[in-house]
Amino acid sequence: MTTDPKIRPESKNRRECPALNAIIGTAECGQQRGSKLSCPAHCPHFPFGTASYDLWLKVDGAWTRKALDFAVRKVGPDRLRRILRQNSLDPTQDLDVDSLPITLEMALFREPRADGRTLADVWEAEGWSGLNNDERVMTQCRRKSFAAVLEVQRIVDDVQTICQDMHAPESAPFTVFDRTLAGGALRFSRFLGWIAPYPHYYRVAGLAVMIPHLTFDVWWGIIQDLFQKAAAQKPGLAWSDFLMGRFASLIALNQQIVIEHRRQMIESMDMNQCAAEYRLAGDAQPIIAVLDAKPECSRQSEEEQPGSEPAPLAHWTWFQQGESEAFVQAPVPSAAHSPLTAPEPKRILGSLRLYSDRLVLSTFTKRRYEFLRPLLEKWLGSHVVFEKETVVDLARKYLEEQEAREALEEAQGPSEEEPVGADAEPGDDSALDGSPQDAASAVPEEERHHVLEQALRNHYTRLLDDAIPALENQTPRAAAKNPDLRPRLVRLLKDHIHQIQINNQRDGTRLNLDWVLDELGVPELK
Repeated sequence: MTTDPKIRPESKNRRECPALNAIIGTAECGQQRGSKLSCPAHCPHFPFGTASYDLWLKVDGAWTRKALDFAVRKVGPDRLRRILRQNSLDPTQDLDVDSLPITLEMALFREPRADGRTLADVWEAEGWSGLNNDERVMTQCRRKSFAAVLEVQRIVDDVQTICQDMHAPESAPFTVFDRTLAGGALRFSRFLGWIAPYPHYYRVAGLAVMIPHLTFDVWWGIIQDLFQKAAAQKPGLAWSDFLMGRFASLIALNQQIVIEHRRQMIESMDMNQCAAEYRLAGDAQPIIAVLDAKPECSRQSEEEQPGSEPAPLAHWTWFQQGESEAFVQAPVPSAAHSPLTAPEPKRILGSLRLYSDRLVLSTFTKRRYEFLRPLLEKWLGSHVVFEKETVVDLARKYLEEQEAREALEEAQGPSEEEPVGADAEPGDDSALDGSPQDAASAVPEEERHHVLEQALRNHYTRLLDDAIPALENQTPRAAAKNPDLRPRLVRLLKDHIHQIQINNQRDGTRLNLDWVLDELGVPELK
């Protein structure tokens, strides 16, 4: 083999080697790269570099087939199925392409035999029989795989993300080279993942599951508590071993918390269709006079009624003004993640329809109903007599219909038209919005972006000097200078940056909080 860098390949069996700065035979390259040669990341012939994503997939496919064959020969398919079901959320799942990564990781590297050795130890003693050089390098990398909770610090491109191990925040961030992870991530997305170190990056070794921001603190607190209890029973228990040993149950825990949060959020929205019906005690004119005199009651034009329903004598929309200014809206559970939300200047509280023989008050929340009904009865006094009320819990109805739909979809399996994993991240407003976006907006894109950007700036300009409960009622400016509160401020800003990126992805906008980070002196989040 020549080492003269001036020599160029003379045939398809020779190529330039950046590791040696020389010409090398293709056979020698294949036999030595990554094992005897320290190949740089940019080498297009190195399957574990950043310039050869498809080569890695080719090696991975061949390695998976050979690893499965070896495991089946040594322990049999029934043992592999038991390992799968111990580490799967679905007890009926069988061995397939999707289930193999975690199953092989556990079978080869984690499950000890009677003699204390793993299958990988046995395979190594046999000289890695059946594996070529690239597959042996992959085996050694996968042998070092571990589970971690990752936070995406930065998205480099459609393949690379810079991640941080949340259990070791003082450790250096590292590159994860994985299209699926990069494609589903935003800044500060968090994942429970099983990853393996390769020479120039880490890759997902089996599975990475997103943990939503809205429920992360609850999930994180529970698993920290579980780890402390497990470590007390087994001194020296490593964090990664704890995660790997409970990987499936921790994914299930995340799903349970998300479902419960969604339930609580919907139920707290007070989605109730309420109506009170009154019989007229006399002529309708005094009622019309009273309601027309109220600033909150705005008379609407006559409307066509469906079917045989008679048209009302009069119809009012009830706004939050006049005496009704005293109504206090319930806080929205996700308000902290919707910084652009502002109160309506004239909030509609309900409606009134007057017929020849009755008056009907209608609202869409119980809070509004319980506020409006006593006020209406005070205004009208003996002119009306209460007869009946109707309250329909729309939140409960929505949850029941959704649970029934999900049960049906689970029984039928994934749709061919909708790939698994296509759901919006919980916490993203688009997940609750089934209406199509108006692609032909009357507002030019540049002007729309400018308006949103200005609204965002106005909101955060006020927020910088507001007392925040999560910061012990200190302002963000004060918290940024307080060593004890600064970590809380950083976590809060991460949540806001992440939500703004969700909104940008959904709406096609380009909003960011860089100027807020400059104001607060938090450059590490830029």
